[in-house]
Amino acid sequence: MGRLERIFDSSRLAAPLAVFAVALVVRSVTALFITQPGYADSYYYFHVAQNLYYGRGFVEDFIWNYLENPTTVTHPSNVYWMPLSSITVYLSFLTFGLSFRAAQVPMIVASALLPVIGYWLGKDVFRSARYAWGIAAIIIFSGIYYVYWIVPEGFGLYAVFGSLALILTYKALRDAIAYLVPASGIVALAQLTRADGALLLVPIALALVILFARRFRDGSGHYVEVLATGLGSVLAYLLVLSPWLYRNWIDTGTLFPGAGLKAMFLREYNDMFAYGHKVDLAYFLGWGWDEILRSRASAFASNFWVFTEISLVFLTPFVLVGLWRLRSRLEYLPFLIYNILLFATVSLIFTFPGPRGTYTHSGAALLPFIFGAALVGLDATVALVARFRRHWVVPIAQRNFTVIAVGFAVVLSAALAVKAIQGWDDRYNEYREVASWLQGRTTDGETVMVVDPLRYYYVAHRPSIVFTNDGVSSTIELARRFNARYLVLEPGHPKPLNDLFAGREDNPALRLEQTIGDFKIYRVTRPGGAAENRG
Repeated sequence: MGRLERIFDSSRLAAPLAVFAVALVVRSVTALFITQPGYADSYYYFHVAQNLYYGRGFVEDFIWNYLENPTTVTHPSNVYWMPLSSITVYLSFLTFGLSFRAAQVPMIVASALLPVIGYWLGKDVFRSARYAWGIAAIIIFSGIYYVYWIVPEGFGLYAVFGSLALILTYKALRDAIAYLVPASGIVALAQLTRADGALLLVPIALALVILFARRFRDGSGHYVEVLATGLGSVLAYLLVLSPWLYRNWIDTGTLFPGAGLKAMFLREYNDMFAYGHKVDLAYFLGWGWDEILRSRASAFASNFWVFTEISLVFLTPFVLVGLWRLRSRLEYLPFLIYNILLFATVSLIFTFPGPRGTYTHSGAALLPFIFGAALVGLDATVALVARFRRHWVVPIAQRNFTVIAVGFAVVLSAALAVKAIQGWDDRYNEYREVASWLQGRTTDGETVMVVDPLRYYYVAHRPSIVFTNDGVSSTIELARRFNARYLVLEPGHPKPLNDLFAGREDNPALRLEQTIGDFKIYRVTRPGGAAENRG
């Protein structure tokens, strides 16, 4: 049987197709219970895709942070978050029409491919059908990710691109150096999904160094092949990334806008919403080294907890045992390099965004390797316990505990999904009530200041800006700068506005107009106390 025939041999494809079909059904059924994006990131990607569909290009109609120092409410999009999730949603809109269900389609498909990658990893690395099916099954029921796979977001896309890049990198080390060229192109796709995808270049660069050193050590020569592969990898990466770099240059005047890089200078997460002061290196260093080091230690602990959540908590001890046992396996070297680098980056550099979502998002690419390590650790633990329980038949016990692990993953994922779905629409419905009250009191293009401008735009289809984290006076200044006559405070407001929200602070520039549930709607007044009227 020739190579092409082997690739398309139905017996070889039957199992991966079955995994994909099961994952697709599970994702599709779960998707039925989610009818709107639900949280900021997802609202953002939907919004940009919507603007692409309407022919408006890469623009956004709200201000959700002040790191990028926007001068207008409507401005170029994706200077903080990357564009590929929105592009895939836009392509789905072109195929199925503009709707939330259409936005879910590419995410369902992408996330259903990840268990197939896990299945393949089990076969390729561990040469075990049990591992292949076990990894695939646990990925299908993947704990904290279970609900988020099926909203317009980057989870599934990044997981697929990131895990494929790591797999191709280890295949370059193990099988053929040429795998590094497609790996580099896929890294660019990962980076277009999430900016920290650029970290995947490090395992590729180290693989080139290792392969060069290997040829030097064994005297085989072929250095030209290594250099040619390195050049091809750079070209593949730039070829995929260059259209977006060109867009950045045209719309923002720079290849890398860099708003996200300012996040390394935060003293707290809410500094992203600081309007009254610059967030830069001088501001960061003025915090003092005691606070800087304390924040890094706290982030380290928080990110380790995120790692346990990614590992489904109950599998974490087995993951750690498995990783120790796999530490010398060539196939796990790119994974270990990337995971250590990612963990260090979100703990030491991007300290505040890391525990609040960055590590969770990027950690999705690690799942096939993490759950593979979990099964290795589980098998090792079973073999150890079997020394003291002589009636255990080790292979049967290992199989049984694999099934139990999958069962726990199903139960845990279902519990987390039910909890998430039950509260999924709560704030959305509250924002709908607020938007309904404001509907007849604001014009179509009028800006409103809210805590969650991305959610407000999805509900009201009107521009909005986020509250500043600098107190009442800066809030009023900001509202007047962007012609926001109405301010909507909710329980999750910035801390400097605590007294205003609690009624302990009265400012003549703000007049409480309406209370809707826990939301308070204020109107900005002129210095003399009369209401602003800039319709």
